Amino acid sequence: MSTDAIIYWIIFVISLLLNLSGLISLFLVFFPGLTIVWLGQLVWAIYSGFNHSHQPWQFGLTVGIFVINTVIMIVGGLIDNVLMARNTLARKIPWWEVGLAWLCMVIGGIVVTPLGGLALSLLLLYLLEYYRSGKDSKEAVESTKGWVVGWGTAAIVRLGMAGVMVVLWLGVVFLL
Repeated sequence: MSTDAIIYWIIFVISLLLNLSGLISLFLVFFPGLTIVWLGQLVWAIYSGFNHSHQPWQFGLTVGIFVINTVIMIVGGLIDNVLMARNTLARKIPWWEVGLAWLCMVIGGIVVTPLGGLALSLLLLYLLEYYRSGKDSKEAVESTKGWVVGWGTAAIVRLGMAGVMVVLWLGVVFLL
């Protein structure tokens, strides 16, 4: 096997590992999984020159698919935040509580573990709602459910978007 082929496969494996780690990290609420998937594809695209050495239509299609994946990554990041907050805010929970819960999730995810950060954010939101609602535990549980449903919906949407990104990238790698 030539040196160029070995380098190509090393770059491909690095890109593939970044794509897979991005997919897995999508279940970590604050971790930018779509961005990691995109970075893996960027590594391959830069190395391959966006298939510049191929036919012009292959180069154009490669660039076009990379642009599509870039848009998916950006939109996915925005949708993610909207979906997580939407269900919570629909229950008339103040923005400041949502912000504190999100901040707790991020800090807790870094200090403890990602799932620990999620658990801490749920506990904080429950306690804030418990006291805000006049110590009504049912109301606090319902409010906290909004955060869980928003997180779950966002995770499913991100996973679908990342799946589309990976399939498009693999199509470029293997079909072009």
